Amino acid sequence: MSRQPLHLAILERGVATLEAYLGLTTTLIVDLQRGLVTPKQASTLMLDAMPENVALPAAIVEEMCGVLLDSIDRGGEAPDAASARLLSVLLRQLEPCHVLVGRARALGVLVDGA
Repeated sequence: MSRQPLHLAILERGVATLEAYLGLTTTLIVDLQRGLVTPKQASTLMLDAMPENVALPAAIVEEMCGVLLDSIDRGGEAPDAASARLLSVLLRQLEPCHVLVGRARALGVLVDGA
């Protein structure tokens, strides 16, 4: 399997549509899981490209939150600023009683409005 980050091809084409953004998000999740990007890099790219007031599909929100929370849990440290900001945006799209919101609280991740 290639060690080339998948998200680079999408960035080269541009992220002008919601469909392209969802593709970027999906490939960043895979690249994070493969260790090809850091949580900070993925979060920064997602935040910079995110359309305003976008409601992402629940599966993408859950997967990205899970990957970021796993990273925080493994590292034992507070997340970087970009990851914390992205988590806040994503967790607000979940119900306050969602298991990932509870996990974020247990890890000490600040969750505004969730």
